[in-house]
Amino acid sequence: MEPTRSPLPHAQYTVPAVYAQPQEPCKHAA
Repeated sequence: MEPTRSPLPHAQYTVPAVYAQPQEPCKHAA
């Protein structure tokens, strides 16, 4: 769970996190 070691996995669980929360217009509006 170290984003410093591999930035790939960091974005992997970061991208789906936004898609999993479509009820948050803040992310889309930002």
